[in-house]
Formats: sequence, structure tokens, C-alpha cells
Amino acid sequence: MEIPCLQKAAAVVTGRLAKTVYVSDISGDKLLYRCRVLEVLNEMGGVNVEFIDFGNTEIVPYEKVFEAAAVDNVLGMIPPLV
Repeated sequence: MEIPCLQKAAAVVTGRLAKTVYVSDISGDKLLYRCRVLEVLNEMGGVNVEFIDFGNTEIVPYEKVFEAAAVDNVLGMIPPLV
């Protein structure tokens, strides 16, 4: 199944980005964790995300950020663990 990643064009709708739950991996560990976009970094080709369940932040390339609903509809409905 192909899961669409966050596109650079999405940077234009920053209000929507802040309200949407995404998933990404932390430092390339190949596991997906829920996150929210804090800032779009166009010049770096990525986004600054906060991992919802851990509270840490990281700059992640666009192609490693996916809408949680595209992976599993329930992921966006679970409240943060911290």
C-alpha cells in the first residue's frame, strides 16, 4: 500500500498542518511515532515535528512524514501519552 508523504505544497496550509496528526520515525529507527508539525523548513526540505507521546522534537525530511489517518484512522484519535 502506498502512503502519501507530506508534500512541499502542504507548507502553504500551515493552519491545517498544526491540527493534523502525522507519523514519522525518530532518528531513522524505522518505527513510526505520532507527531505534529511545529514548523515548515522549506530551505532545509523538511519540517520540525514534536513527537506527541514523548515530547521531543526533531527535524524530519518531508518524505518521512505521513498523515496518521493514511496509516490508521484510529491513530489521530488517541490522546497524547504525556
